[in-house]
Formats: sequence, C-alpha cells, structure tokens
Amino acid sequence: MIGTAALIVCILAIVDPYNNPIPQGLEAFTVGFVVLVIGQSMGFNSGYAVNPARDLGPRIFTALAGWGPEVFSANSYWSFVPIFAPFIGAMFGVLVYQLMVGYHVEGEARDKRQAEEREEKERLKLSAVSEKETV
Repeated sequence: MIGTAALIVCILAIVDPYNNPIPQGLEAFTVGFVVLVIGQSMGFNSGYAVNPARDLGPRIFTALAGWGPEVFSANSYWSFVPIFAPFIGAMFGVLVYQLMVGYHVEGEARDKRQAEEREEKERLKLSAVSEKETV
C-alpha cells in the first residue's frame, strides 16, 4: 500500500500541469526510475507488489505450473494483500497529493490568473481614460 501510494504521488507530481515540468520526452524515464527506486527500497520486504500484476501473474503461473490453489491460500490467504492493497494505496496517494500539493498549486495558478485579469482591466481603464483626455 505504501509503495503504491508513493508511486502515485510521484506520477501525479510528474504529470501535474501546474507543477514544474520535466523536460519533454523524459516523463517515461522518470516514472521508470521512480518504480526502480521504490522497488529497490521496498522490494525485499514486500515482494515489489506495487501493483496487482507484479504478484497476481506469477501466482497464477505458479498455480498452473503444478503447485495448485495452495499458492493463493498459503499463510492465511496472505496472497490477497498484494492484490487489493495497491488499490487502497492508490486512493491514499491521490488524497495525499491533492491535500498537500494539488489544491495549493491550483489555487496559486487561479490567483495568478485573476491578478493578470485585474491588471488587464486596469490597463484597459487607463487606456480609455487617456483616450478621453486626448479627445
């Protein structure tokens, strides 16, 4: 769950249009590097299960290869944790990003846009006043 939350927070930071942009063309490399870092830091403890495909596919293959349904029921059905926990982690990651970064960055962009609109209105008023004075 924590690995998926960290991955989602990083991906949202990379693709956020209000955030400082990553050089064009390096987005995929950056996401791959984030996955690598999360895998290296958490992979030994959690089996690198940051998405269900990392755990479910090998379990299905192992079950079909001869180990049977025990691969799903071993250790009190622990195998369902890496299948369902990433969904909870993704929701938690989006929530954390929106609360810590998203709303603030969007608000700053909105405030900047409103300030630019006010400046434009003031400029138009000043130009209208100067036109009246010249007439």
